[in-house]
Amino acid sequence: MQLGISLMFFIGAFWFSREALSLVQNLKGEKTVAIDPGHGGFDGGFTPGSIDGREWLEKEINLSISLILREKLEKAGYKVVMTRETDEGLYSEGDSNKKRSDMQKRVGLINESGADIAVSIHQNSFREESSKGAQTFYYPSSLEAKKLAEAILEKIKETVGDGNHRAAKSNESYYMLKNSLCPLVIVECGFLSNYEEAQLLVTPEYQEKIAEGIFLGIEAYFSNPVH
Repeated sequence: MQLGISLMFFIGAFWFSREALSLVQNLKGEKTVAIDPGHGGFDGGFTPGSIDGREWLEKEINLSISLILREKLEKAGYKVVMTRETDEGLYSEGDSNKKRSDMQKRVGLINESGADIAVSIHQNSFREESSKGAQTFYYPSSLEAKKLAEAILEKIKETVGDGNHRAAKSNESYYMLKNSLCPLVIVECGFLSNYEEAQLLVTPEYQEKIAEGIFLGIEAYFSNPVH
């Protein structure tokens, strides 16, 4: 009799755990994350120059990290929308202002997708070569974007472990932050103007750490969003 009760309890617990897991997966499946790999096409972004015998462009690093992040999110059950998946811009050759057209189309894709959140992946640069570490930016009036920016930055600090003391910063001038209908965060993964950090940012191992930090930040945000 005791064996029968124990067996029933085990089966019940197993069924409950499977149902709970299914519920979590379904909830995640309802969430759409838009990933915007910054730059592309004619717009290479910042270049750190030659590293290990080859010339690097920011747009390459942005796309590489974005594709790693997409894989992590999809494995976790999220729906993912990409503004670009190859080295291309979102402009037409006949556009008089390709940069403006590109930005407008990126925001348009994000807004039309109905994404719950969006992350735009970039690499930073500054005149002082000593500047380093990831940064995140959000629109000042969006409390949800602020929380997402803080969560992502905190998790990147943990996965990278570089002693970064930066805080998430508000910005009201960036076009994508101003015009996105969902909480959008710009993630500056590091400074390509810092040669030592640039040497890390071009490696698959470091890109994996950055993508993992962004992923964990998104997970943390969805586990406790602002209402």
